[in-house]
Amino acid sequence: MKLKANAIVCLFMLAWLSTQTMLGQASFNLREIARTGDNASVPQQLSTVSNFSFNSLGQTAFIGDQGLFLRSNGRNAILVGTGDPAPGGGSFVDVTSASMNSIGQIVFRGDALSPSTSGLFLYSNGHIAQLVADNSMATSGDVILPINPSNNDLGTVVFSSFLNGLFVFSNGVVSKLAGPGDPAPGGGTFSSFTSQVINHTGQIAFVGRLSSGKQGVFLATPGGQISKIIERGDIFPDGSIFSGVTGNLSINDAGDVAFAGGTNGLVSDAGIFLYSGGNLNVVLPEFTPIPSLGGIQLLPQFVSINNAGQIAFTSQIIGVTSESGVFVFAGGNATQIMTPGQSSPDGDIFTGAFSVQINNSGQVGFLARELQHNDGLFLSANGATSRLAGQGDTVARQPKLESPFAFGLSNREEALVFDNTFPGGIGLFSVTPSGGPHHVVLDAHVGESIGNDGVMDDIIENFAINGQGQVLFNTDFSSGISSLVRKSGNTLTELVRASFTGIGGDAAPSGGTFIGLAISSINNLGQVAFSGFDTIQSGIYVVSNGQISLAIDPNTPIPNGSDTFEALSLNSINDKGEIAFMALPFFDPFQMLVLSNGQFTPIVRDGDPAPGGGTYALFFDDTRYGPVINNNSDVAFATDLLEGGRAIFLFSKGTTTRIAGPGDPSPDGGIFLVADAPTMNNSGQIAFSAETTVGLGAFAYINGTVVKVAAPGDRVGPNDVLTTMDLPQINDLGEIAFGAGLSSGPGVVYLAKPKQQDDSLAVAAVQAAKPLSIPNSRAAMKSKHPRNFAVTQSFHSKKK
Repeated sequence: MKLKANAIVCLFMLAWLSTQTMLGQASFNLREIARTGDNASVPQQLSTVSNFSFNSLGQTAFIGDQGLFLRSNGRNAILVGTGDPAPGGGSFVDVTSASMNSIGQIVFRGDALSPSTSGLFLYSNGHIAQLVADNSMATSGDVILPINPSNNDLGTVVFSSFLNGLFVFSNGVVSKLAGPGDPAPGGGTFSSFTSQVINHTGQIAFVGRLSSGKQGVFLATPGGQISKIIERGDIFPDGSIFSGVTGNLSINDAGDVAFAGGTNGLVSDAGIFLYSGGNLNVVLPEFTPIPSLGGIQLLPQFVSINNAGQIAFTSQIIGVTSESGVFVFAGGNATQIMTPGQSSPDGDIFTGAFSVQINNSGQVGFLARELQHNDGLFLSANGATSRLAGQGDTVARQPKLESPFAFGLSNREEALVFDNTFPGGIGLFSVTPSGGPHHVVLDAHVGESIGNDGVMDDIIENFAINGQGQVLFNTDFSSGISSLVRKSGNTLTELVRASFTGIGGDAAPSGGTFIGLAISSINNLGQVAFSGFDTIQSGIYVVSNGQISLAIDPNTPIPNGSDTFEALSLNSINDKGEIAFMALPFFDPFQMLVLSNGQFTPIVRDGDPAPGGGTYALFFDDTRYGPVINNNSDVAFATDLLEGGRAIFLFSKGTTTRIAGPGDPSPDGGIFLVADAPTMNNSGQIAFSAETTVGLGAFAYINGTVVKVAAPGDRVGPNDVLTTMDLPQINDLGEIAFGAGLSSGPGVVYLAKPKQQDDSLAVAAVQAAKPLSIPNSRAAMKSKHPRNFAVTQSFHSKKK
């Protein structure tokens, strides 16, 4: 019996030591919990229309929720949506821009999964073909990434390429029109290009930025000869100085170029410019009273010119509204098409326009915001305005995730995922490994209403989830209200409402009214800390049990400093109500501090020496710095280093320790270059992102050791390899959720579990040894995973 008992003890000890070894090595089992193409529980409705292209046949191509639609003969048809087949055998993920010519051919920028290649595509007569693929080569030898196309009836397309110039596609050949470093007419060299448009004779107008920092308007002939129309700094005959283009460019088939521009001198030299026949004139000056419109004064922004010389434009109405209406200028007179406050065709109220086009028939298409709806597409023709498409329109497609990414992890294994869907637009989701494979539950989405503030628009940011699964985020509403929203169970609650105008915002503790909301965090008790601005002061506030209090006053003197906190930004709150935050004083260096029991403790200051070498360099309030604070008052944070790179640190019990940074050896076999975006649990375990000489991966600091969670080159299936990982989120169980890219193209969210949690042999051995009551063994194992952690800070890299 004694021998048998000793055998059991040995078996237990081997199992226990094995478990401890795995803890030290922190091996993880990866479980895929969300992927591009997963069904999402979003209403089958459009949330936003982002841009459109309009021709003289009355056809309209438009982008809705990053899908491509064509409106023709009074009907909207889907041309490209998430998951649709792409040339080359893959599938489309999204569409970001489109241009349509007068015969209904549409060139668009599409992102696609392998084996297809992203790039520019052509829709013509019901078929889609690729025109210019990413990483293809122009005749100049440049490798190109084509964006923002403009096409004509001859099949010629002008587009810009990220970082390396302006290019033209014609007859299957891509040639370079101009690139960074090329000489610009009028002197200097080009550095970048925007607003390129082409007419049906092949003339190209574009805005070019010069290496000097100046901006100019240029015109290129079909042969590639470039001439200058006007440049920032050019002096008018009366001494005024041109200050630049304020909107877009538009060109008609006669080569007339229209745009809105400003001046540093007389207002008569600013407004709508028209370049025609080699001459440049201001045809509608700013602030000039318009007799046909009752003497109102306009401030034009975006313009569109047709072959008849009619110019449609958006404009603020001086002294009436800061929002823009829609107007047409023709024959020396301006005509009103839409004014903010006017009733819309769908029974709502227009609040502003931000894009306009006029076709050769004189019809005007425009994108506008409404009081109770998100952006919609409207048409003005024959004196009547109709609605073409917009938020709430039914789309007969199952919404699917496009590129999911994790921004938090609860102790219930709920990963907070941010993504776009088609249809549906931007949304937040809770994804769990339970409830079946890829169980995706909707938390909130653009187009959803809360109370009487309209619907959420295309801004949802500052996401966080606590250990209990409560979700926190900031959002703007169509009514102009900004809110801090918490989801608890199935209920969305506006905790704080703000209004830039001061009308409709909640009362602040100072006696003022909230006018702005910024970074926010949430603890396990549902208490929320946020940076806010009211009509009297700013500060960091706390919402607890429905009450708002000022936690940190910007007028507080900095400990051991000569200034006050001034601006207050990044923040994280723990269950004890302690707040780690960043202060941006005017005179003293930027720094991070902790508020605890009314006392402020500095933890890092710009310019101070950093442990492990280097000098702290807090250049700005980057959300990837953190800080994050746990219930033991430990603070994890990242900072830039004056010597280069970025490092992760841990402040605990008055001592700061370097966790990982530039030059340190990495467990992926490389060397750390940049480490940031820390999240931390109540055990002091830290998950963080890092770029190493191997690539961008996910790492963790456990039991005093930096370990790899996942890195580029790791195989996750028979045909898939990880390419990049970012923003790992850790909970109190030591589990880590992170977003990743695969070699085959999809975006995936993984839940990484410490391997010992899934090691059934070790668990069985422990259970078999349990009757022997080995002192403290199970207690030691249990202590590795306490269950009271709140994800206190989310880190958002913005797609909007």
